[in-house]
Amino acid sequence: MKINETKLPGFLRRSFLLLLGGILWTGLLSSGAWAQWGIKGGPAISGFKPTHSDNRYLSGEDLRPFLGYEVDWIQHGSYYPVLDFQIGATYSVRLSKSFALQPELYYARRGYQLGYKELYDTLYCLNTTYIQLPLLLQARLPVDWAVRPYLLLGPYIAVNLSAERTLNILETKDTKSLPNMKRFDFGLVVALGGEFSAWSRSLALEMRLNWGLAGVMDQFEDSLELWDDPGKLQVVSLNLLLSFRF
Repeated sequence: MKINETKLPGFLRRSFLLLLGGILWTGLLSSGAWAQWGIKGGPAISGFKPTHSDNRYLSGEDLRPFLGYEVDWIQHGSYYPVLDFQIGATYSVRLSKSFALQPELYYARRGYQLGYKELYDTLYCLNTTYIQLPLLLQARLPVDWAVRPYLLLGPYIAVNLSAERTLNILETKDTKSLPNMKRFDFGLVVALGGEFSAWSRSLALEMRLNWGLAGVMDQFEDSLELWDDPGKLQVVSLNLLLSFRF
């Protein structure tokens, strides 16, 4: 198996550390009116997207370079996103009336499914877990409504905690870890939300897109003859999050 230990790009790692340190230092110097903690969580629909449009095998994307030959015939079937969840904490530091810096920390589950029912009623499930750290800029829209809309935009980094696949064929179930999953992922977050007051607290409901930019899996050695460059397998998720601020 071709396993390359990947590291987060140095400039990205340094930028995150500097920005996070600045945010925390600002928060320590801020009054309670300018810095808020909160908890946030909710369901997530996720999938894995190959980057090469020409990386196709008869019908559907060719995932053999990343998942091995055991998906050779399964990938002719259907592709399903996975409904899972993410939960964590958020910390908002107000910069002005309209803008705030918002670092967050999540435990996030991501997955993907392949199914082929015509032959053996087979389901292939790919499940991963991450610790994710987004660093976001929040922009509040200048309106005076009961629900106060805002936009969020910024990068995230994530550390993989586990990765496994489960293969269900008829009544047989087999689960094993995926050793070619890379340690780090990074990408962009775009979100639209609305904040409102309830029970003397500030709540917010948010629709969020996480778009991974890194390839999260290495190519298997025994699939090298398939493609010299199979592209990347990226994680994409759509999240509906509810936050509660203290």
